[in-house]
Amino acid sequence: MARLLAVEWDARGARVATGRVSGGDLVLEAAWSVDWHDLAAGEEPGARFARLADSLAARGAGRSEWLVAIPRGRAELRVLQTPPVPDNELPELVRFQAMRQFASLSEEGPLDFVRLENGQRSQFQILAASLPPSVLDEVRRCAAACHATPERVVLRPFASASLFSRHTARRGSELLVELNAEEADVTVLIGGQAVLVRSVRIAGDQPARPLAVEIRRTIAAAQNQFGDQPMESVTLVGAVNELGTLPDELRQALEMTVDVFDPFDAVRWESTVTLPEQRGGYAALLGLLQDEALGNAPTLDFLHPRRRTQAVDRRLRYATFGGLAAVCAGLLAIMLWVYLRGYDARIAALQDEAQDLDQQVQIARKLEDDVREIDRFVVGDVNWLDEMYLLSERLPPSEDALVASASFNSIPTGGGQILLEGFVREPSVIRDMENDLRDERRKVTGSGSQLDERRTELPWQFRETIVVAPPDLEEMVYAIMDATNPPDPSDPPDPPDPSDSSDLSDSSDLSD
Repeated sequence: MARLLAVEWDARGARVATGRVSGGDLVLEAAWSVDWHDLAAGEEPGARFARLADSLAARGAGRSEWLVAIPRGRAELRVLQTPPVPDNELPELVRFQAMRQFASLSEEGPLDFVRLENGQRSQFQILAASLPPSVLDEVRRCAAACHATPERVVLRPFASASLFSRHTARRGSELLVELNAEEADVTVLIGGQAVLVRSVRIAGDQPARPLAVEIRRTIAAAQNQFGDQPMESVTLVGAVNELGTLPDELRQALEMTVDVFDPFDAVRWESTVTLPEQRGGYAALLGLLQDEALGNAPTLDFLHPRRRTQAVDRRLRYATFGGLAAVCAGLLAIMLWVYLRGYDARIAALQDEAQDLDQQVQIARKLEDDVREIDRFVVGDVNWLDEMYLLSERLPPSEDALVASASFNSIPTGGGQILLEGFVREPSVIRDMENDLRDERRKVTGSGSQLDERRTELPWQFRETIVVAPPDLEEMVYAIMDATNPPDPSDPPDPPDPSDSSDLSDSSDLSD
């Protein structure tokens, strides 16, 4: 009978839940917390881990399989787009994409992912998560202090979503909200699968209003990223008595169905178990224990990430033996042919070498042409950092407008195109915004405005297309000449032109 232990910790303390596998299901044995907020903030973490080890020893939970939950805020999550490839090749492709888009991912950093069901065949939608190596080192130090070895390291919202999805029969679009000490995890589930996870700060004694604002933002982000699917309900994790009036306040603020999910209703426990006061904080631990008891692999596991598997094919062995036999026969034939026709072989070899050199020359010429085309494209391309800075300067303030999505695309012939979608307070803001964005190099075209009655704040939707003209032809020519003919460092600089009295501050609007 296997014993399981799930644990998570933060700056205030740790939460622990233990259980055993009985009849192919989980039986909860204990759930408690370890408080260490009295320890100094800068004190060595070993003191906290020692207090956790003493608590485990006092309850006889020293030898167990360790399952560790990590807060959402300690990991980096992104949704990636990849072409459709076989599952065996997907891990390498995802890591290649993640190395370009993740901020702190190293070559050997822990990375795991899950493929989202988007109903498209042209591309895959991947939810990838990266964890700093220092976090895994902290997990191993804590387990070593408790004389244990971690078996799973997962993100807390995904373990909670697994428990909730298994307990409920709903499979639409819904929102799961977990309240912690000073923050809340907001998870979007579509068809029982977690597709978007946000960790938001919730401060104050009345969290209903800021929580409602964050829920609206999460719903808007999910609809923008995964299609305009209506959100059916919002579920708060915790017991009814600990949530108080928060569900009723959210129902009034959101005008949506707000349910309550007690995680201890989804598991069996022994009669001797004393339920903790803050039940909502144990959803991830119970989800970890139940997944392990049922033999279900976690959605994301940083100790066992998805990797490329080497398929075993017996046909390869047969092909190898046949190839060796063919090589042996070929070697005998070649030896006899060389002995009889040595001079012909030498002539043929020289002809093949000359043909290979011709092909290399053709390849080099084609590469040279490609480099020229790339140089022309780079010179005529748009400096997107400047464009984003200009947008941030010219767009209306946040109380009047919200940009939901922005895409920046280069035009092969030069210049670029920016697509903006978002919401404004009233249609006049769109007209003022277009006038502010339009100048000699930027042509702004709008598709009008549309009222979204579901939104109480910024209800008018807009879509703007900004075409950015390429640099002038003369500038492109000089830039290409500078790129192909760099100046000699030994040449003296050109003397200033006395007739040129222009000031650098009066240059084109691009330098502004």
